[in-house]
Amino acid sequence: MKRIAAAALVILALCAGCSSTPKKKVVIIEKANQAAEYSKLGDGFFASGAYDSALKFYDQALQANMSIDNLEGIAIAYNSIGRVYLQAGSFDLAGESFLDALMYGKLSGKAAVRAGALINLGELAYARGDRDGATGFFDEAAPLAQNDQRVLAILFHDRGVLIRDGGLPDEAIIEIKKAAQINERLKAWTELSSNYYVLATIEAKRENYAGAVELARKALVADKTAEFSRGIAGDLEALASYNLKSGKPESAYPLYIRSFNVWLTINEVAGVKRCLEAVVKLAAELGNEADLAEYSAKLEKLNASM
Repeated sequence: MKRIAAAALVILALCAGCSSTPKKKVVIIEKANQAAEYSKLGDGFFASGAYDSALKFYDQALQANMSIDNLEGIAIAYNSIGRVYLQAGSFDLAGESFLDALMYGKLSGKAAVRAGALINLGELAYARGDRDGATGFFDEAAPLAQNDQRVLAILFHDRGVLIRDGGLPDEAIIEIKKAAQINERLKAWTELSSNYYVLATIEAKRENYAGAVELARKALVADKTAEFSRGIAGDLEALASYNLKSGKPESAYPLYIRSFNVWLTINEVAGVKRCLEAVVKLAAELGNEADLAEYSAKLEKLNASM
């Protein structure tokens, strides 16, 4: 017993000088968890359209990951920051963030993280009207995305959009449905809503407005499940548009008002203006004098402020 006790004391003495090792591990875990929490908060603000707040928390996630040299986390944070800039129309800043994400993704050795950055660069190219550039980025991302279902679904979706715009709706539907199958299985509601939304646009272009309405309703259900305000507003506006085009102004009217309300809460001026104009026009056509006066005044006030 004395030998064991003595050995234990020697081990304790030897470890005394390096007792900071487990503490460092705890700190790293705490920092990583803190970064993940910041990122989650950023996602919430991004979903509600509060871009300044989203950037604040994504930047805090970036700093927390940098403090422990978490290369994968750094790349993910840069991707998130870039997506805020992309959504806000700050294309140059988005490009800088996505390139940083790609660099750290390569350093991390994580294929899926690299794929995510490449896909984001492809989406940026698409937003700039560079379809060939977008195709190149998506092609480069494809072999890197194969082992991550969430990233693969995004790739399928984005390729489907490109194919749709190239005038091949049937081929586009195949790609987007592959994305939808994955997202439904993963319960990735926001991404699933995007799939349904694009499928609805394809049916609307074919003048199959009944089919477009059905798909837009599915998109709305998915966005409501995720509580994604921007998506909800867009889905309601799309539903209103499809009902209007199918000759149902009385169904479109309340949908435009609901969409207006959501756009207003997230301070999306373009959406507010579109819906106000539609409501004013329909109120006149439907003979709703009270609403016509109310929403005309709102539109007048908005135009004056702009």
